[in-house]
Amino acid sequence: MTKWIQVLGAGVVLLAAVLAAIVMNNYREAEKVTRQYVPPKGIQIAKGSGPLGCDFSGIDSPIITGVMPRVGEPSVKLQVPKAYLPGPFYPKDGTLAGDGTLLLMMKADGFDPYPVREQRLTEEKARQQWLMALIWQFGPLEGIAQSRAEFDAGAKPGTKFEEVPQANGLIKYEFLPRQNKQVYIARDSAKITDVVECDVNTGSGLDVSSPGCKHMTSASGLDVSISYYRTRLDDWGTIKERMSKFLACMIID
Repeated sequence: MTKWIQVLGAGVVLLAAVLAAIVMNNYREAEKVTRQYVPPKGIQIAKGSGPLGCDFSGIDSPIITGVMPRVGEPSVKLQVPKAYLPGPFYPKDGTLAGDGTLLLMMKADGFDPYPVREQRLTEEKARQQWLMALIWQFGPLEGIAQSRAEFDAGAKPGTKFEEVPQANGLIKYEFLPRQNKQVYIARDSAKITDVVECDVNTGSGLDVSSPGCKHMTSASGLDVSISYYRTRLDDWGTIKERMSKFLACMIID
């Protein structure tokens, strides 16, 4: 009787080992399928070289398309490699720019996609390498420049600010930054074309460890707000130029 119990026990152990092996093999196969991204029907894979090529050549990522609605203006059909989107679950509804906004993450040098895993890095040096672009309609820049300056200065509506030209080509609105912000503008003739609002550390207790700038402008017919580190402020013109080329590549005629 004891012998039969031992044989039966050995059989049970062997069966359990076989079942465990089968389960593990199925798990590994499922994991392979999960890791391998399968583009939805209709998506094309870009080929070639050069991140600013208008076919987004060189970006090993599926191209996502969508239509951005705009108030008072025609809708715009857009395309962008999925690698530029901030994470696998953006946009939440799966429709690119369907709500009238589009957020993109990219490397400041070269405008290559910025991998999500690198966006999570907390080291200051790593975070200085990226910039963020938010495409949305924000209206006339003249009103934005005035309202931001009034708020940052704690000034009354309609306040006239002294304009001080800067070596980098921007014009500074001169005021005491009560909100630890400073406003700069750029003009084409009399029209304001750019509004740049930057963090300013004054020792007031509102200082930030990583001062940044928010650059609002129009590029390739789209309103865009570009965020980058203040250390890149002198490159604002180059950043705008490259962003204009990038957005031109995104627009589908």
